[in-house]
Amino acid sequence: MYSSQMGRPSWRVTRKIIMQASRNYAESLWRGEALYVGTFGDDVYETLAGWLLGLAGVKRLLAAPNGVHVTERWQGERRLLFVLNHTEREQEITLDCCYQDLLGGSAILQALFHRATDVLVLLEEQVTR
Repeated sequence: MYSSQMGRPSWRVTRKIIMQASRNYAESLWRGEALYVGTFGDDVYETLAGWLLGLAGVKRLLAAPNGVHVTERWQGERRLLFVLNHTEREQEITLDCCYQDLLGGSAILQALFHRATDVLVLLEEQVTR
């Protein structure tokens, strides 16, 4: 079960273990049981976290790069997103719909460039039919 070159489990073996665990533990997780996974290497954690978040029904708010934190709040029927860029460089963020920039006053349609160490408060535009 170990990669002959690195001396640690290969990604293929680790993925197989995760898939077997998903079949065995998916139903028991909803009953409050725990899943313990032991592995070497950093490449498995992102996949494992994504799989577990998917099981829990947690969805990503926006496609934001590393270092950009997005938080959702509701004010009645109004959806607000607080977007914090913790990095020292401008970041591109793809939006899922149209928003109003409450601090800057402009409408944002599909994507925005978030300045370094900046904060945005976005109000989701209500679609009327």
